[in-house]
Amino acid sequence: MNKIILTIIVLPALFSFAFAASDSPDANTIEPRSGFIQVFSKTLEFNDIDGSVFVHQSYDIYAENGEKVKTVPASFAPQFVRLAPGRYIVQCSGGNEKNAKINVLIEKGRITSVDQKIFE
Repeated sequence: MNKIILTIIVLPALFSFAFAASDSPDANTIEPRSGFIQVFSKTLEFNDIDGSVFVHQSYDIYAENGEKVKTVPASFAPQFVRLAPGRYIVQCSGGNEKNAKINVLIEKGRITSVDQKIFE
């Protein structure tokens, strides 16, 4: 049973991690007209016969007007998400399984980092 749950949760995370890596910023990919956000969301531990696996929870990004911009899937590492400059709201599960929201500002050519402690 645990292997089935692990497969359902971890495999999509693996695929999302592979695709997210191509969006990671470096000297060649940071465009002056876009910025990035990297959210260190809460991690969940899954036990398998081979040991523990930790997966960062998924989260949603909303524009200031409340329109959903993107759902970032669960992954093994915090992902870099490219966004147009502006103000956004990040929503993910915090402590005690409650949804927490935080306002963020994305600036041109910059990486905005959000620590999981904000969501606790």
